[in-house]
Amino acid sequence: ELCGFWRYELLTHSGVSDYYRQIGLYNPADGAKNMDPLAAGVFQTCLTGNGTGDILQALQLRSPLNFQQVLDDKFVELEDKKAGMVVDTARYELLVSQANLFGGLFILDPDQPLPLDSNAAPKLMGSSLDPDDQVGPDGESLIYGLNTYAALIDGAGKYSFAHGTSGGGLLITGTQPSEASVSNAPQRMQNALVYARLK
Repeated sequence: ELCGFWRYELLTHSGVSDYYRQIGLYNPADGAKNMDPLAAGVFQTCLTGNGTGDILQALQLRSPLNFQQVLDDKFVELEDKKAGMVVDTARYELLVSQANLFGGLFILDPDQPLPLDSNAAPKLMGSSLDPDDQVGPDGESLIYGLNTYAALIDGAGKYSFAHGTSGGGLLITGTQPSEASVSNAPQRMQNALVYARLK
């Protein structure tokens, strides 16, 4: 009898409507326990003998998920636009060479600069991450590199950068020389070393 009830009464299109409360096809937050049409539709579509099995249609997702053709059309449109573009090879190569040449020019330019030695400050501020001095992108200005920066801290040969190419003395890294180790040095030298460690 139980099998017959399941097969011929409960698991039918009308049986789902009749017994929706018993099988929990309602919103628990609904005090009246009205049938949830979406849940009932999925049950009828997937679990009844004459259900279509089209769960996307039952969940009302058939149209929202039917975007593949639109996506394909947009890719074709994008390819057509790219095909019509003319690439200026000379300008592209110039951009690449400029990027390679000036990629290290992350210059020192703090919003509130610490006091530095007045003679060295113009060269320390605006210095780059490249080891050597080089002409700037404008073709005229000189941008000072790490080697010059190290020499300006306390004279040539006293400091050098780990990723510099000349100098000597104490090696400057992201953590050395520490603030404690140079705490007896003049304040302007300590400030120059603060910026040096940041490089």
